[in-house]
This record gives sequence, C-alpha cells and structure tokens, in this order.
Amino acid sequence: MSLLTTTLGIVLLLATVITIIYLIGRIDLLESFIRNSLNAGTSGAPTEATSTDKSFLGLEGKALWDALSGAGSNTVSEEDLNSIRGRYATLLKKHITTLFAKGLNDGKKGESKRKSDNPMAITTLRGTLSAWLPQQHVSSLYSIGYESARADDIALARLLATLTETIDVLYVRTGLSMEPDFPQSLLNTAAAPQPTLPAPPETPGPPESSNPPAP
Repeated sequence: MSLLTTTLGIVLLLATVITIIYLIGRIDLLESFIRNSLNAGTSGAPTEATSTDKSFLGLEGKALWDALSGAGSNTVSEEDLNSIRGRYATLLKKHITTLFAKGLNDGKKGESKRKSDNPMAITTLRGTLSAWLPQQHVSSLYSIGYESARADDIALARLLATLTETIDVLYVRTGLSMEPDFPQSLLNTAAAPQPTLPAPPETPGPPESSNPPAP
C-alpha cells in the first residue's frame, strides 16, 4: 500500500512539474508575441511630415497628389491646379531625387534595404511640404538607387529603362513633362567615382652635410 502511495505521489509530483514548465513556456511565448506586436506597431506607423509651405492651395501629401493626378473627387479648379504645376514640378523632381539618393546611399554603405517615409517632408523655398507618391513608385525609386550603387554597365542600362519609365509615369499623371536627361543624370551620380583624398606631403629628411668626410 505504501509503495502504491509513493508511486502515485511521484507521478503527481512529475505531472505538477511538467504542468508548471509548460505554463512558464506559454507565458514566455505570450510575452514575446505581445512585445513583437508592440514593436511592429511602433516601427510600422507612418511618419507624419508637418508642412509649413501652404502655397500649394493649402494642399499637401496624398490630397495634393490626388488633386494634380485627377484621382478621387476633386474640388479644385483646373485653373488653380495649373497655377501650381510649375512649382510642383520642382517639388516632384526633388522628391524623386531624394528617394533615389536614399537608396544609393544605403547601397554604397552595404546596408539592408529599408522602407522610405511616405509621405516625406521635402524642403521648399517656403519651408517644408509633406509630399506623397504612390507607394509602388516610392519603393521603385529607392530600389533603383540601391541597386545602382554596385551595378555594372549592363545592369545600369536596365535600371535606366526602369527609372525612366517610373519617373515618366509620375510626371504624366500630374500633367507635367519630364526633363529628358533627368533619369540619366540620377544614374550618373551612382557611376561617378568617389573622390580621393590628396596624398599627404612628404616629410623632408635631414639635410645632407656639405662638409667632406674627415680623412
């Protein structure tokens, strides 16, 4: 009887230990899941770009893009939109250049690709403006810049075709004409050789003695 009682006691003890270990494991897993979810929510939140430039009819971000591209309901007259298209062309060019440069810089540093801010704060003559572009084009411009950092001549030709198509779409959709040499000028920055530092001046050695050696 005592042997049976002892055996049952051991079995119950083992079952209790196993249950505690299992519960501890589940709690750790739950904490890890909550922590990862909170981190993902924080890192994935879009960056809010504050605009101080109100000269684009008071529009910014996606609302400005939608108005110029004719997407969605548009309450702004075509006359008013035409009045800002010239300045928007300058803004768009700077936005495209910034996205390409971010990718190029990360590629040259050997860093991993990252998601660019969208909307993005772009500096203008009147302050800053929250500028927005369709996400697929934002990712494309960044990726082309990233890949161009280590591309050979064949790859650069392929990237030029993709870059030209991407930029042309953005200009056409906003009623603008792309500068023909704009895509090539971006890739030229990727192919440009890195500046080399000048060699340090040679340190002069001790002056030679003009006296003849003693006999």
